[in-house]
Amino acid sequence: MGLRELDEALSLAFFRATAADGTGQLAAYLIGALTVYAVPLYLLYLLVFRPTLRVVAGKLLLGSLLAWQVLSNLVGVIAYGLYGFRERPFATDGYQELFFEQPAKSFPSDHAAFLLSISLMLLFYGERRAGWWFLTATIVSSLARVAVGFHYLGDIIAGWLLALLAVGLMRALDRPLTRLLGRVFRSLKLIGNGQ
Repeated sequence: MGLRELDEALSLAFFRATAADGTGQLAAYLIGALTVYAVPLYLLYLLVFRPTLRVVAGKLLLGSLLAWQVLSNLVGVIAYGLYGFRERPFATDGYQELFFEQPAKSFPSDHAAFLLSISLMLLFYGERRAGWWFLTATIVSSLARVAVGFHYLGDIIAGWLLALLAVGLMRALDRPLTRLLGRVFRSLKLIGNGQ
């Protein structure tokens, strides 16, 4: 059994085992689908109530977009070009759509990439409490997405690896981004010259 077959067998077994419990499955749907919406709420909180962290909020947004929209899509296009589409686990049981998720393009998990990049950048920028909260939410949400058949375990791991790459790139570009975002926020009069 190859790595892909092992990934599919483990993920499908987890999905089918949790599908038998209706209450647990509903909780997993909600956690797996809605956790990601905590990010824009938190970024809005930083922008409105923590003005000294507005530049950090900008870097969090840029880093998460890099992981979610750029790297995840790039890797997905390359992987699908080389190996073809791998439908989401729920599609193997005949579902055409599940909780607004379409069957195609499960690899990599952009939710996992997005949430982990936010978590790690929060920890890097010293927002420990929020960073640990988001890291816990990332792990629980990622497992929930496997439990409901949105992703295979390999999709989640690939998303996490992309988050690590995105955070590494953001750390390498930290100083120029800080200067650029500081100028942008000052020109918008969202922070003073001393910040």
